Amino acid sequence: MKIVVTKLIIGINFIALIVIIVAGFWPFDFKPPNNIYRLNKKNGIVFKNNSIVYEPNVKIGRGILSYYSVVNELGIEFLFKPLDSSINNISTILSFYDENDPEIFMIAQWKSNLILRRRITQSKNKNTYHENNVPNVIFPGKKLFVVVILNSKSATVYIDGIKKASFSFYPITTDDNKYQNSRIMLGNNPAIKYPFHGEIYGLAIYNRTLNEKDISKHYLIWNYNDLQYLKKETGLIAFYPMNERSGSVIHNIVSNGNNMIIPDNLYALKKTFLGKPWRQFWKIKNFYYDLAINICGFIPLGFLLLTLFVSHYERYTTKYSIITILVGSSVSLFIELVQAYLPARSSDIIDLISNSFGTILGVIIFHIIYNHYRPKMKKTGLIRF
Repeated sequence: MKIVVTKLIIGINFIALIVIIVAGFWPFDFKPPNNIYRLNKKNGIVFKNNSIVYEPNVKIGRGILSYYSVVNELGIEFLFKPLDSSINNISTILSFYDENDPEIFMIAQWKSNLILRRRITQSKNKNTYHENNVPNVIFPGKKLFVVVILNSKSATVYIDGIKKASFSFYPITTDDNKYQNSRIMLGNNPAIKYPFHGEIYGLAIYNRTLNEKDISKHYLIWNYNDLQYLKKETGLIAFYPMNERSGSVIHNIVSNGNNMIIPDNLYALKKTFLGKPWRQFWKIKNFYYDLAINICGFIPLGFLLLTLFVSHYERYTTKYSIITILVGSSVSLFIELVQAYLPARSSDIIDLISNSFGTILGVIIFHIIYNHYRPKMKKTGLIRF
């Protein structure tokens, strides 16, 4: 009888483990396609699902942000159309990145808000970010012309030629050589966790402040697709009209440098191992749902694994509880490390913590049930310990 019960519990444990691994690794795609498409009859590219366009980190050429560090002025303008309201998380439209985290500067969407985020260095090896938002300016299916003016004193945002917001004291660099290796990225962040769903029709960057007359003129130029007039503008350092219609390169027609590429497959430029739990979760709609799933998913493992130890060795000691918790935590750690290589999944320390907590709850539930029913089971002869 003991052998039959033990084999049954082993089988149930094996099934529970398989279910956990399948759920953790789904959809088992280590090289998914990059979901980007060229528009056939007009300039632009379409970002669907999770996708990426980026400027490779080549050794030659200077990063676009390094121009800002020289004159402390930068004008960014682009025409885009979101396809959804980005309610589950922020959606990165444009960002400047380097080897450090977080991104140097980001323009993103969250619901109907336009988000500006810049890196702040708190200490020698510790960075965080500061965030501002322009509310109620982005709507699914509506084309928008966005201009962001950065200088050492402020960041100013224009939507469709109209000034919408200005944020004071907005320096993003103080070192002339700091951002020589900065690169530009569209439609995602380097860890490919905040994808944008929509269309981008072109991008222009200037090493000067654009005045309201410039912005009004550019608004008409972009909307009537008379982009050849932009090539004559003073201070234009990068211009991506996105008029190639095909191919994997998005050209900067101002110079031969700072071109962006469209890779065939989706992959992270920066792999995140056990990401920090306090980043961004206030913006993630399904955070508490995912937290509950991660906890509840490991409760059966903790309960069943401890049941296996107790039934096999015919005794219940603290040692088996500790071993059970360690096994559950190890399984979770293994899943999180592998998930770092799955573009569709995130490797987060909060998942490891919640899985371990679920295992502990399984152990506690076993302890409560065992202590409650043990006298009755001993009396009826079901157990002898």
